[in-house]
Amino acid sequence: MPLPITKGEFNRLGDRLIAHENPSEADLAVLATALAAYQEVLGQVKVHLRDLGFAPTTRPKTTPTITDKLRRTHGMELSRIQDLAGARITVRNLTAQDEAKDKISEFYTAQGCRWREIDRRKDPRFGYRAMHLVVHFDGLPVEIQIRTELQDSWAQIFERLGDRWGRGIRYGQDPENPESIVRSGKSVYTRRELLALLMTLSNTIWSVELQRRAQEAIRHLLAELDSVLQQLQSRASPELSASKIPPDVVAGLNSIAFLKTRSEDLDTEDRELLAMAPSDLTQAQLRRLLEVSVGLLTHDNHVLAGKVATTEQQLRDILHVVAGATDEGA
Repeated sequence: MPLPITKGEFNRLGDRLIAHENPSEADLAVLATALAAYQEVLGQVKVHLRDLGFAPTTRPKTTPTITDKLRRTHGMELSRIQDLAGARITVRNLTAQDEAKDKISEFYTAQGCRWREIDRRKDPRFGYRAMHLVVHFDGLPVEIQIRTELQDSWAQIFERLGDRWGRGIRYGQDPENPESIVRSGKSVYTRRELLALLMTLSNTIWSVELQRRAQEAIRHLLAELDSVLQQLQSRASPELSASKIPPDVVAGLNSIAFLKTRSEDLDTEDRELLAMAPSDLTQAQLRRLLEVSVGLLTHDNHVLAGKVATTEQQLRDILHVVAGATDEGA
């Protein structure tokens, strides 16, 4: 469903909306008709996302949020607001986030639709982290937010505070009445201090999710090394050297380069193995090197898992407390 008015008329409508504190009934009616077109396209995108195995949710744009965005971003045209139609999906972790982005973008590429990616994970916007895809479907842009569970928990809290303390906090501004007292569990903050805490929690979430990704990489590496060990054992021969081992097995040896940074954890004999070229190692020496690698990786994974689990639980506990923060006297 195309827009019921031209792009130029739509942008001029935006100019009129911000020029007057109380827009005319006629302009509000035109805006409602235009937004209905966006909602129709959004409905089709939601069907696509469900067919791809996701559970999308939406939060419709209101006239105040639209005019606020136009006023806040000088020179912004109404047709350039990319989230007039927006859907959101939540996934487990960073890996699932990347997989969802690839799956959705591949689908719309196959449909002949333009899309672009906005990655706000490494470069957050005032603490907000997520992966966005802006898909142009049936002539209109639809923003698809892809959040991890932790990113979504943080964003939901921040959005609710924005509704209570002023939408300016979403753009780095102080909350209304920044020194007002807020009670969060047994702790007391000012509004400004609680927002600072949320910024810190955003960074902690990023750190925890990167550590979770490191755990996944370690598990994958352990599986690779175990596969190489099995191949070595199945091709056992006292005279077999690395130069005679098939390329697929030798390739797996590249995975143990990390041992060079862990030499202090090895005994003299194993450190000597590290100093040798792979082509000079016997099969028994190669197998020993792999066994040492598996041992160290298993230990590292166990230690990392414990640290991450503890940090993540503490993080979730704090987010839960912050979510229940109340203004004193409220």
